Amino acid sequence: MKLITLFLIALYIQPLFCSEASTDMDPNLKTALAELDKQFDTCFTWWGQVYDPSTGGCYYCLSGKNARAKGQEKFGPDIEATSKLVNVLEWTGALDQAPQAFKDGVIKYMQKRQDPQSGFFRDPEFAKYYGPKTLNRAVGMASGSIEKCGGKAKYPLPIEQTENNEEAKKHFAHLESNETLEQWLNALPWNHRIWTCGSSIRAQSGIFKALPEEKRKELLDCVEAFYAKRQHADGYYGTPEEDKWFSRLSGTYKALAFLEMQGREVPMVDRLVKTVLNDLNTQKYTNLIVLYNTANILTILNRNGANFNVEQRVDIIQKCTAVLKQFHAKDGGFLTDTARPRPSANGKPLGKNVMESNTNSTGLAHKTRNLLWELATGEFISRTHPRCQDLLKALQAKD
Repeated sequence: MKLITLFLIALYIQPLFCSEASTDMDPNLKTALAELDKQFDTCFTWWGQVYDPSTGGCYYCLSGKNARAKGQEKFGPDIEATSKLVNVLEWTGALDQAPQAFKDGVIKYMQKRQDPQSGFFRDPEFAKYYGPKTLNRAVGMASGSIEKCGGKAKYPLPIEQTENNEEAKKHFAHLESNETLEQWLNALPWNHRIWTCGSSIRAQSGIFKALPEEKRKELLDCVEAFYAKRQHADGYYGTPEEDKWFSRLSGTYKALAFLEMQGREVPMVDRLVKTVLNDLNTQKYTNLIVLYNTANILTILNRNGANFNVEQRVDIIQKCTAVLKQFHAKDGGFLTDTARPRPSANGKPLGKNVMESNTNSTGLAHKTRNLLWELATGEFISRTHPRCQDLLKALQAKD
């Protein structure tokens, strides 16, 4: 069972995508994937622009980088943006080709942001933003990027510091027993903001994997029992009358992703397929993150027995590509929202009030591309892109 769990975890977190369209692929599927890939032709140059070799990090957006250059100290590179850049290189099979100076810079950048006493990672410019969920994310992103670039965290991670550090101990207090975990789960806004619930639970994935196996199994049983009481007839979590469709879709994806990453069964697969496809076919997408969540949940369902036929796969890819086109930004990457300038959900500010790309939405667009390739082919190897060389050349020039 442990080997199966580890396999499923690896299946989820690795770049599960094919490098070339198979010669015997259905021609309509091949055409749909080619059109999807075209949407990323300008992204790689943009990534080279938001990278900052002087720190080893990556800025959230170009206007933020320009504002910092003019002396506005509240702007700076950040952990999440830097990890997205590392991920894009990994997802395109190009991380091994990246300059060693780039990888060393990422390692040093992340290591400087780790607190030796608690093991948590924080960007000093955004210290007020961190809460339990964002601390979990930062630990995963920073430690993951360090490892991918060939390094190690400088100090023990928070889960290893609970015996000697009060902040770390308090951070994991909800995992002391089934009772404390259920209290924590009950405190989440299950009726009117399921996106928040799913995001909070999804952020626990790395912590659960670090728990002793017996305790991990016991707490996972508690989560599954809690879920079973709250899943609606359409397969989604969250109350239809009180929460918006995109919140329910996104929160459900995150809740299910947690189960899959722990090697647990995904419930109500067939019903969820109908509900998600109905949203994709009928709802208006104004936020790129919702499209990413849609591609993610469909891929999870496909891994767990949904068995989409070729016509369905072509239709899904075409519809997602049509939505993705709406989020192109003039500077080369992708917008978060089609209606207004906005920072990401993590609170990183824009340098000025403009419609511009950011690393959160552009990184998730790349992952959406890769998820759709996985849905199309089922082949689990890196998916290259010819314009990735634009980013590698920029990294070489700056280093």
